[in-house]
Amino acid sequence: MLQQKSVDDRVAQGDPDYSVDRVPPEARMSRLSLHMAYWAVISALFSVVFSSALANAYGAVNTFVGTAAASVLLGIVASVVARFAMRTGMSVDVFSRTVFGKSGGLLATILVFGCLGLFAVIESAIIAEAIRGYFNQLLPWHAYLIVVICSVPIAFGRISAYLDKFNGLLLPVFIAGMAYIVLSAIWQNGYSNVWLSYGPDGGALDGRCINVFFLWALGGAQLLAAQDYARFGRPRDETYHRHITFGVPLFFITYSVNGALGIFITATVASSLGALDSDAAAVAAIVALTGLAGVIFVIASQMRINTLNYQLATVNLQAFLKHIGIHITKVASALFVGGLVFLIMLGNVLDVLVETLGYLGIFVGAWCAIAIVHMTLIGERGVIAAYEGLESGSEGSFWHSSTLTWILSSGLGVAVLEFSDPAMALYATPTAIASAALLHTAQLKLSAKTRKESS
Repeated sequence: MLQQKSVDDRVAQGDPDYSVDRVPPEARMSRLSLHMAYWAVISALFSVVFSSALANAYGAVNTFVGTAAASVLLGIVASVVARFAMRTGMSVDVFSRTVFGKSGGLLATILVFGCLGLFAVIESAIIAEAIRGYFNQLLPWHAYLIVVICSVPIAFGRISAYLDKFNGLLLPVFIAGMAYIVLSAIWQNGYSNVWLSYGPDGGALDGRCINVFFLWALGGAQLLAAQDYARFGRPRDETYHRHITFGVPLFFITYSVNGALGIFITATVASSLGALDSDAAAVAAIVALTGLAGVIFVIASQMRINTLNYQLATVNLQAFLKHIGIHITKVASALFVGGLVFLIMLGNVLDVLVETLGYLGIFVGAWCAIAIVHMTLIGERGVIAAYEGLESGSEGSFWHSSTLTWILSSGLGVAVLEFSDPAMALYATPTAIASAALLHTAQLKLSAKTRKESS
């Protein structure tokens, strides 16, 4: 069995989060600490805005149904990923190196860094917009710099050190703030059931709920985040974390409940403030409704979600650099992430970033499909044995046939997105997922058959 370095050794060497190794028992977090650390995702305003945009395009009821279905599916898949991570202590990087070879580890760390880094840009831009909406004398780059300077330090320490306390303190602010915004919308505009029929055709239910379901593939990035956080969970807390911390309740609150609130705010204030069809419009509406209290709410909610975004972007960048022979501390990695976030925000390219996340979602979906198949058919013991053989140098290679499966299935999804009409483009991620699952299943069965015949 491979020896794991202690937590103190990791901190001293600038790798407090076991970025390229399995998490040992002594580095695991308590049930409540891990729960509070990961539930930062429920405060992301992206889901509030995205749901209102979906309702505007496909109708409120279609959005309710499609979002609820996506929440359930993502919660079920995340619970499987979380269970595996808790039992093995493996991050996305460690698992990917085991399944896809060393090339897979490189691709996976870049994928997580890219996804969470872009989410960090979006959520940081939301904070900056709120600050500028209230303190309009500030130039855009001033607000961007303030946000980055405040956000980067949250990634300096290890994941298990303080995020539970930080997010726990900000949780009441988020809940109270959301309630205040909803009550302010009602107080200033009156209550109406119009939000239940918001969107085309009076928001009626029809086949477009499938469109909404597929568009929530953007939530697939949370499956990668779930594995990187769940590996810090104690095996004895597995049931709780599978069903609560990383399960359906998390995704239902994050997407369905917050999404419904977004639709309500959109429909209620549309007559006076305009539709919330972008991040900037949503933030402008919140600040216009509630003033300084709205600014505080946006800062608190987005700092909570950015604890996850900045942490995982930093850890995976650090892991990628280690794989190519560049060893830097976590502080240096976090500073690089912060600098990159600042430069991208200066470009004011949020619309492009959301589109980019759509492409990354295809690769995430294919990775998840292969991961679920591998976890199910090979099991924890088989994956751990393969990892130990890889680390000891007795087996493993740079390229692996599974990497080809991942790339081909993702490429097929991108082709559907790029070269088909808009109606068919919605099936890009499902195409990548289905092809990846089928190809990897066939690959594993063929490999097992070959080993059996050779023995």
